Amino acid sequence: MQHTQGKSVSIVIADDHPIVRKGLREILEDERSFQITAECENGVEALECIRAHQPDVAIIDIDMPEMSGLDVAAVVNRDRLDTAMLILTITDSAEMFNQAMEYGVTGYVLKDAAVTDLVQGVRKVLRGEYFFSSSMASKALLEQRRQNNAPTIPSRFSELTPSERKILRFIGEDKTTSEIANILSISTRTVDTHRAHISQKLDLRGSYALVRFALQNRHLL
Repeated sequence: MQHTQGKSVSIVIADDHPIVRKGLREILEDERSFQITAECENGVEALECIRAHQPDVAIIDIDMPEMSGLDVAAVVNRDRLDTAMLILTITDSAEMFNQAMEYGVTGYVLKDAAVTDLVQGVRKVLRGEYFFSSSMASKALLEQRRQNNAPTIPSRFSELTPSERKILRFIGEDKTTSEIANILSISTRTVDTHRAHISQKLDLRGSYALVRFALQNRHLL
């Protein structure tokens, strides 16, 4: 989703711990444009609030009663609700991380990094970009490499042009389309075209597939 600049940002918070919700509210309310429209203490209530308030962003704890954060994300994704999902978690599990991305989650923040990462995460997902705590990405990718114990670069990687490989490296460094365009002095449309060609050549499907591929193979690009 894309958010109009200058407009207030509506946010739903869901966490089963009142103290955590209070802390999240305090972090977010420092930003004048952020408006907390609802607080929820379980997954079912969170989904009801998302449907009722249609917030710009939902900040959802991954481990909640009645419905987990992943279950909520799955329904939001299935029903194509126009709310950006940002997951909060204490775990750095690669499996949960990847599952969240498959469910359309665009933000993934570790709770111990919320003070530094949460506002930036909200701003990024509002722009339709991905955001995840850097420590989360590093740990998840390291775990995946240990599990796979083999490079995941497909044979068709050789079909990429030098420009496409360069853009893939930038994607692996968590650069946005706008940032890549500025670095290479090209238009964002050109970057999007390259991204589409890369995905086609590598047989990658889904909104997160290219980002995940670049992150997983960052050490080989």
